[in-house]
This record gives sequence, C-alpha cells and structure tokens, in this order.
Amino acid sequence: MKSKQILIMAFILIFSFTVVAYADEASKLKLVDEMFAILKLDSQLNIMFTQLKEMQRRLLLDKLKGDKELQFESEKMMTELLDLLEKEFTQGTYLNNCKKMYAEVFTEKELEGIIQFYKSEAGQALIKKMPEMLQKVFSMADQLAKDLQPKIEKIMQEYRDRKKGNKKEGSA
Repeated sequence: MKSKQILIMAFILIFSFTVVAYADEASKLKLVDEMFAILKLDSQLNIMFTQLKEMQRRLLLDKLKGDKELQFESEKMMTELLDLLEKEFTQGTYLNNCKKMYAEVFTEKELEGIIQFYKSEAGQALIKKMPEMLQKVFSMADQLAKDLQPKIEKIMQEYRDRKKGNKKEGSA
C-alpha cells in the first residue's frame, strides 16, 4: 500500500514538473515571438538577403568579366540558391529552431529585459539602423575577401607545389 502511495506521489510530482516546464517553455516562446516582432525580424531578413544577393551578383560579374553567357548562368544559379536559403531562413525550420534556441538559452526574466531594451529609444535606434550596419558589415567582408584572395591563392599554390614535389620525390 505504501509503495502505491509513493508511486502515485512520484507520478503526480513528475507530471506537475512536466506541466510547469511546458508552461514555462510556452511563455518563453511567446516572449521570443514578441521580441522577433519588435525586431521586425522578417523585414530585417528580407533586407539582409537583398543585400547578400546584390553582393553576390557584383562578385560574380567581377569574377566572370567578359563571359556574358557564364555570367548569366552563374547569376541564375546563385539567385536560385539564395532564394532557397531565404525561403528556409524565413519560412522553414530555421526560424522555429531559432525561437526554441532563444527560449532555451535565456530565462523569462532575461527575455523580458531584452524586450524592454528593444522597446526603448536606444533599442529602437539599433533596430532602425541595423540594415545600414549590415550593409557596412557586408561591404567590409566583401573587401576583406577581395584583399585576402591573392594571399589565399598563394597559400593554396604553395601547398599544391609541395604536394607535387612530394610526389616526384616518392616516385624517384
């Protein structure tokens, strides 16, 4: 009899923790939804992908100068790939996984504080200026990639040359 009571009490205790955990998760997900709405995440992602597409287009045109047919085919392929990424980021599981991640990482109190910040004047300024900041970050990354390209190619060529040298030594 006593073991039945202990078993029932254990079941009730486990069940109540599960209900509390689920309620906590649901309330945190609701806060994450509110935060994403304040951040205007949908429009931010659209802006980011528009900028990314333009940057990729410029890179392709620069890399494939003179070859109009290859430029056209490469641009078509890149557009298709970026459209797929955009769809997955904005409509696929990625966004839901991000929401779950925020709910797992932050406490309810922290999420409320983050929301309070984003509703503040400084938070609204950050949200408003984020597209401009992203554009500058993309431009800096673009320039860095261009600046590093010769160095990367040099390192790759050195490794190829060493590998060829090792093959010649091994066959001798």
